Amino acid sequence: MRLLTLAVVAVTFTLVFGSCRDKIIADKCNLSYGRETFYIQFDTVRPNLDPNVRGVFAADPDGLFIDPNRGFIIPSRSASGQRYLVKFVSLDNREICETTVLISGINYPIGIYNRSTPGDLILRPFYDASLRSEIPTGPRTVFQSGIDERQNVRLPAPSVINPANGNIDLKAVNIAQLFGATQPTNGTEVEIIINYALNDESNATPNQIRLAFVYYRREADIPEAVRERLRRQQEQLRAGRVNGEKDHVPPEIIISDI
Repeated sequence: MRLLTLAVVAVTFTLVFGSCRDKIIADKCNLSYGRETFYIQFDTVRPNLDPNVRGVFAADPDGLFIDPNRGFIIPSRSASGQRYLVKFVSLDNREICETTVLISGINYPIGIYNRSTPGDLILRPFYDASLRSEIPTGPRTVFQSGIDERQNVRLPAPSVINPANGNIDLKAVNIAQLFGATQPTNGTEVEIIINYALNDESNATPNQIRLAFVYYRREADIPEAVRERLRRQQEQLRAGRVNGEKDHVPPEIIISDI
C-alpha cells in the first residue's frame, strides 16, 4: 500500500508539473497562505486548504522551502527576493490549486558587464523580484560584503559596495583580489556573499545573497552557450521568476576588461 501511495504521488506530481498538465480535467480549488509577501523572520507559514484533502505540494522555480505533503513554507530557509508559483494537486487529481508567494528580499540583475564601457558601471540591486522596484532605503538598510567560506574571497566595502544601497562599482573591483590572480583565465568564477538588512517589514532582519562573478578578458571571448543561458535567465527575470541562491546557482555577473 505504501508503494502504491508513493507511486500515486509521483504520477500526480508529473501530471501537474510535466508536459501533460494542460490535459488534466479537474475542479479548481482555493489555495492561499493569507497573504502573498512573506519576510525571512516569519515563522512557518501554513496553507489555507481543507486538511482532509490529501495531495502533494510543489513550487516553481526552485528555492522555496516547502513541505510536499502539508504545504508548510519556511521563509527563513527559502531563497529571498523571489516570487514562486505554489501548486497543490489531490491524489485523485480532482482538485488542482495554485497561488503565488513572494519571499521578500533583493537580487542583482544577471548579465554581461564590460569594464571598458565609457562612464560609470554600477550594478544595482532590485527588490521583491521586480526590476522596477528600488530597495527600501533608510537608517536600518545596510549592505556589507561577506566572505565565501569555500574560497575565502571578499569584495571590499564601502569602496566597491555602497553600504547604504548595495550598489556595486564594477570598475572599482580589484580583479586580482577577487579572482585570486593578476590575470585570471577566461571563465574563472568565484562566489561572494553580500550580507544585508533592509528598512522594511523585515525589521532589518539579517539576510544575505550569494553572487557568482565570472571573468573574461574580452567580451568577445564569452562563449555563445553562456550568452544563450543568460538570455534565458533574463527572460525569466523579466517575467518575475528570479533565480534564487540557496538551492541552485546564484545570479551570474559576467565581467570583462575589454
